[in-house]
Amino acid sequence: MSHLDNHASQAPIFIVGFGRSGTTLLQSLLTSHPNITLAPETHFLNRWCRRYPWLDLSRPADFDFFWMAIAANKRFAPMELDFPTLRAGFEEEGADRSYRGVFTAIMKAFAELRGKPRWGEKTPEHRHHVQTLLDWYPDARIIYMMRDPRASVASWIRMTERPRDVYEFADGWCDALRIYEKHEHDERVFRVRYEDLVLDANGWLPKICDHVGERYDDAMVHRRDRGNIPVDAYSGFMREHMEATLKPINTDALTKWKKKLASDDVSLVETLCASGMARYGYDREAPDVSSGKLMFEKMRHHAKASRKEGVRRVSKELQRRLHDRGVYIHRDLQPY
Repeated sequence: MSHLDNHASQAPIFIVGFGRSGTTLLQSLLTSHPNITLAPETHFLNRWCRRYPWLDLSRPADFDFFWMAIAANKRFAPMELDFPTLRAGFEEEGADRSYRGVFTAIMKAFAELRGKPRWGEKTPEHRHHVQTLLDWYPDARIIYMMRDPRASVASWIRMTERPRDVYEFADGWCDALRIYEKHEHDERVFRVRYEDLVLDANGWLPKICDHVGERYDDAMVHRRDRGNIPVDAYSGFMREHMEATLKPINTDALTKWKKKLASDDVSLVETLCASGMARYGYDREAPDVSSGKLMFEKMRHHAKASRKEGVRRVSKELQRRLHDRGVYIHRDLQPY
């Protein structure tokens, strides 16, 4: 049982970290525990709450708009929830009409559907909102996944087919590390290196179970199946990705980056991530890129990021102003 306190066995569990760092593997392992189910990625905090920060869910019109946006979005389809019944629950006296209340209701309904007493969720980008999760759920257990930045970047490129974004992905890894280090001394936050988990699952899973307040069960390794992981709800790359989590754990992915990343890209990743790699045991293999190359990639990245942020700001401001006039706009700019 967890050394933290005796509330751990009731606390929600959240897996966060830089994307492509083994979060889905850990989700498949934990959700195969007899007592635990972890919802598929909802991006609730980093997309939904961020997208509509001006909404006051205590207002009926605001709540109805937000609920409609959530219930209709394909992100929540794999959870197979009865959204009309869930919605009716918010008509009861004392119902928590807030972002936290909506998120909690969805998570508890998913756990009930799966027949598990413990609930949790895996959205890597929720790393930006660890403090919010801890404020919402003071007893929560956070597991922060980490992986060799070269492997993470190579995996991102394969998934997104965006080879020119090596700087963006490597910079994101560094940012994720800075976020983790803000919380590393909080006993509710536990760091797991993907490499350690893959090389010694039987050694690390009991430690992870201890952190979340559950006894280790070998079903986590040996009985992962579609009953716990909604593979059939996905298609394309995501289905392939989820299928892979059902296979026996192997070490093949540890060094795939050596074949996937060009030598210049390896140098760029290692140059950007040098200090973090040194702190967490990832040995470098390539020389630094030139200062000129580094400056060029940095300027290109920031120019692209500025354009994106500019569009996002304009869109948000438009939606906020229309909202103040009683007009509700979904992301696709169709009025409601």
